[in-house]
Amino acid sequence: MLRTLQTCLPISKALNLHPEVWSDLHEHGGLHLDTGDERGILGFPGLGRSAMLEQFPGYQVPDSISDAGWYDYSHGVEDIAGAMARAIRVANVLKAQANSQQRIALVIHGTFADALIKALLNMLPNHEVYFCYI
Repeated sequence: MLRTLQTCLPISKALNLHPEVWSDLHEHGGLHLDTGDERGILGFPGLGRSAMLEQFPGYQVPDSISDAGWYDYSHGVEDIAGAMARAIRVANVLKAQANSQQRIALVIHGTFADALIKALLNMLPNHEVYFCYI
């Protein structure tokens, strides 16, 4: 999401890093607007590859992100179960890299942060405990 790319920019400049865009690190649901009328839910594909590279030079953008945008709405708006499954998938990738000497910082927001922390701690997805930040 654009806000995440913007948040990462001063961090990357201060540390002289080249951030890697990971399209699995996005807020629950993707980019959409519930119009509340007959139009229903409108999906937005987000920034495309060329726009990302132009606005954020030095970022590593995977080939899977095309100029059509990073979010594929052909499967509809992601439900909470889908977001939690994605968090488990991301946690498994991070856990697989745990023994490397590489340090990884994630810039994420909202509900996905809660789901990822639960996945990293091997907690079952639930609404009884919510990890938040201030």
